[in-house]
Amino acid sequence: MKRLLTAIGALAVINLLGILGAAGWLAATDRLSAERIEAIKQILHEPVPVEEARLAAEQAAAEAGAAQQEEPLPARPPVASGELVSMQGEQSRAEEFRAQRLAREESTLGQTIVQETRKLDEARREFEQERDAFETRSEQIAALKGDEQFQAALSVLTQVKPDKAKAMLQEIIDGRAGVVGVGDAGGMTGMDRAVAYLDEMDEMVRGKIMAEFVDEAPTLAADLLERLRTFGLMADASGGAGP
Repeated sequence: MKRLLTAIGALAVINLLGILGAAGWLAATDRLSAERIEAIKQILHEPVPVEEARLAAEQAAAEAGAAQQEEPLPARPPVASGELVSMQGEQSRAEEFRAQRLAREESTLGQTIVQETRKLDEARREFEQERDAFETRSEQIAALKGDEQFQAALSVLTQVKPDKAKAMLQEIIDGRAGVVGVGDAGGMTGMDRAVAYLDEMDEMVRGKIMAEFVDEAPTLAADLLERLRTFGLMADASGGAGP
């Protein structure tokens, strides 16, 4: 019995040395690593039937996934004829609405352009009329002030007393003085001629005559004063020089 145990122990030692030698050879020839040892442990840990069942399940799952990816997407269900006609009608109405809106916008824009053009034309005509009237008035003032008879009458007005000068200017304003057509200034009113005389007078003399108008006719005096302001501008434009 003792000899049998000794023989079994010796055989076990020999097998262990063989295993260690084989492991050393595998490691020396780069056929064994920690990863492979872990893989061998995993393989030996799982029974063969269990492994076969697992591999079969994994293969079936892979095949099912591949079949699902290759399966074409379901086709769009066909549209009923009634629904198709309704969709076409809605699209047609939407296009018609857009066309009508565009036509209204173009019409509105066209009308705006026409109105603005008319306003510009009217403004240009008014400006031209005012310019022509201003130029005509300036020419009349220049002709009147350049007339010898006007200068002679002006000399008389500046030499008489303020009340007498005021009375004579009142006659001219009322149109009772025979001055129409004097020189080259036809078309000017009596008020225009009276203002022309006042504009040409010395400031002191003019002030005394205006005081007479203020005492007797303040409204007329205010009108004369305002006309003197604009008359001076036209006189400057005509080339005349006031006092």
